[in-house]
Amino acid sequence: MAACRRVVWLMVLVASCAGVVAAPPAQAPERDVEAAIDRWAEAFATLDGVRSAAVYAPDARLWGTVAREQATGHEAIRAYFDSGRQRAKARRVVFGDRTVRVYGETAVSSGRYDFHTVLHDGSMTVRHARFSMTFVRFDGRWLIVDHHSSEVPPAP
Repeated sequence: MAACRRVVWLMVLVASCAGVVAAPPAQAPERDVEAAIDRWAEAFATLDGVRSAAVYAPDARLWGTVAREQATGHEAIRAYFDSGRQRAKARRVVFGDRTVRVYGETAVSSGRYDFHTVLHDGSMTVRHARFSMTFVRFDGRWLIVDHHSSEVPPAP
């Protein structure tokens, strides 16, 4: 009888733990920031300034790779990304090494990326750049508040 009770308790214990083991792990904040970076890349590829500006906070600042001045706020950021349509008929960004560090409601990512562009004449270019992006979580959504991008200088 005692052995039977032990088996029953063991079965109850295994059954109760099975739900815990089978539960999906909570998504780490770093993965959420990585997803926000991927949304930025997807928006960039659309050549749509409104969509690109949507991943930035309303008062965000952007030093674009080819910008002569810093863009501040959605309207200026939208205009910067829309200007790409003058040069390109298609574009995409490919990330190289990058890191994400999360500090509570703030995160920083930095690394390298390459801009692959198809110009209106059909020719293709690749621009190697480095970046840093600062994110803040607003209502559960990671938005870019500061973004700096600059070309990688040629080797000496």
